[in-house]
Amino acid sequence: MGRLAFLIPPDRWGRATDRDKASGLGTQRISWIDGGGPFTPPMDLMYSAAVAEQLGWQVDIVDAAARRLKPARCVEAIAALKPDWVGVRLALGPLQDDLALVERIKAACPHTRIFLFGAVIQSTFHLWREQTTADLALYGEAEGLIPQVLALPDPLPAALPAGLIQPGRRDQQPGEWLFVSYLDRLPFPAWHLLNLDDYDPRGHGRNFTFYLLASRGCPKACTMCPYYTHQGAAWRSRSAANIVAELEMLVQRYGPVHVQTRDPNFGFNKKRLRELLAAIKASPVLMPAGQPQLRLRVETDLESLTPADIQAMADIGVTHIMTGVESTDPAVLKNIGQSAVTIPAIYKNIELCRARGIQVIAFYLVGMPDETWQAVWRTARFGRALHTPSWVSILIPYHDTEIRAELEREGLFSDRYAMSRYSGLLPLARGRYMRRWEILLAYLLVRIWVGNSHQVVRTLGHTLKLTIRQWRSAFSARLATAGVTQGVRS
Repeated sequence: MGRLAFLIPPDRWGRATDRDKASGLGTQRISWIDGGGPFTPPMDLMYSAAVAEQLGWQVDIVDAAARRLKPARCVEAIAALKPDWVGVRLALGPLQDDLALVERIKAACPHTRIFLFGAVIQSTFHLWREQTTADLALYGEAEGLIPQVLALPDPLPAALPAGLIQPGRRDQQPGEWLFVSYLDRLPFPAWHLLNLDDYDPRGHGRNFTFYLLASRGCPKACTMCPYYTHQGAAWRSRSAANIVAELEMLVQRYGPVHVQTRDPNFGFNKKRLRELLAAIKASPVLMPAGQPQLRLRVETDLESLTPADIQAMADIGVTHIMTGVESTDPAVLKNIGQSAVTIPAIYKNIELCRARGIQVIAFYLVGMPDETWQAVWRTARFGRALHTPSWVSILIPYHDTEIRAELEREGLFSDRYAMSRYSGLLPLARGRYMRRWEILLAYLLVRIWVGNSHQVVRTLGHTLKLTIRQWRSAFSARLATAGVTQGVRS
């Protein structure tokens, strides 16, 4: 057996990337405005590390973002380990930076083999495969492919197992993305390989948030959502017994813990949800003397929960429910595969959650194709009336989503942007009724109107900066079209 190092590349200054969000494509924040980071490592990495350990390999995790390593120090850290394989976890927004770092590692460690993994490979591999000298790209969920990677001889054979691709070989084309069908068969994530103090600003690790994967896949098929396209329509779930065993392991090892579920929709299957809540409540480890040892955040569609479901969640330690409101406009919701008939139920269940000590965090999305100023204003007023914490995002036309294809067909979006622009910090597409600068201002309105008061000043500064950048970009494009200049920087 050998040594395997997993690498989470560093962030650019001022950026914080949560590589597990958006179905593993990752989301970004401006750290000095929105806070956040370092984030919990992505689930596919933590599972893959556990699988490798089961196979007898020595495993290291180098989280350059958490350790605040610059690229040069990151290369030094990898070189010092002298691993046989390095697995680099890619994300969408920082993809070009990630690939550049791979080349630096290759130059410094020519005898170390490198494989790339992450959901971004599924939908963008054809765009950048010629830009990397990495030995392998994993075309499937990494934890299911790690055994095949670690069994490969050196040099690599001409014929590789399904899901393993050499980026430099044009005769090798990816087949179907390979999913892990039976999640219960995976070992529990290798949290013991992390220094939890690296993830706590106060340096004592007690506020670390463990991620919990209870299912993958989502049959709801919302047109803008990357979960449907990158995890598949089939709902793949773990058993309640398996989930409870993992939670008990965390409590026994670390004491009372903060846990956040990473399912696309934790409450999708109500039978499994109720079975799981009952199993947690019956666990003497998780509920000694009726006192919950979990501080649990879940993401689910709030409108489908019953009062009994909400009460059961409160009983076992659910402190936050994150839910996607997106918009309150019927036309906008219909366009993304949702319905406005759920809005009254959301409002009602928010009140029930508040009465039971559960805080709801509402997600809103600005920049959908059918968005109008009237729709934006209606959503902003609704969000303000809820009196809940919120998170407002600008629509990202993710690769392979239905809404991206729709925008391209109508000429509202063209794929001319660098990967770094897929951050959600600037609009990439215009709508049928709103231009990009209007979408940016609408984002400002909704974020300020539904946000907490302490966010307002930070949001104003953030949006002013982005608006100026947007205007400069538009001015540059007009000059270039007129033949005046080809090089005004945006």
